[in-house]
Amino acid sequence: MRPRYRSLSALIAAGLAVLVVPTQAAEFKKAEDCVAGLRVIDREGRSGTVSGANGSTCKVKRDDTGKDDYYIFWMLRTADGKGGSPAQVKAGKSAAAAPAGRSGNSLPTGLYPCYSLAGATLNYAFIDIRIDGPDRYRDKQGAAGRYVLKDDGRIVFESGPLAKATAKLLAGPRIGLNMDGGSFYNTSCSLKK
Repeated sequence: MRPRYRSLSALIAAGLAVLVVPTQAAEFKKAEDCVAGLRVIDREGRSGTVSGANGSTCKVKRDDTGKDDYYIFWMLRTADGKGGSPAQVKAGKSAAAAPAGRSGNSLPTGLYPCYSLAGATLNYAFIDIRIDGPDRYRDKQGAAGRYVLKDDGRIVFESGPLAKATAKLLAGPRIGLNMDGGSFYNTSCSLKK
């Protein structure tokens, strides 16, 4: 009985440690998140600015040495409030020019295939979104509607097939989508390159 007690107390201690650890920005999920001009921090807390990218490698000019270092994209995260998101940098905006998570006043045009996570499996959701312009979109069947990108990154589908959905612009650029109107984005739609 004593070993079980130790396991339970260790589990409780680990749970409490997770609660008091400050949250940080998530590390990059794909190579396209590494965008020249973006302020980043590596896993050891060293900051710098992305000066180039090649495949899955990010070239970063470090603040402490002034020299370029090379990282795999997943080793980096954005420097909160110091340079904007990858989407902002691609659009020529900085954190001072646009709120976090926003790339100008519209989404980049193109096709956004959507996937949802069920357990550990990523499933194609058959909800492709095509952004046609600064305020227009279509679904996979061609049904059209209008959207507005708010200053805080929320996407409001004013009309069309996604009018009941809740959405937000995420780094990538990606559209986080919840078809039930909740704030947990269980479906992710990434701009197809």
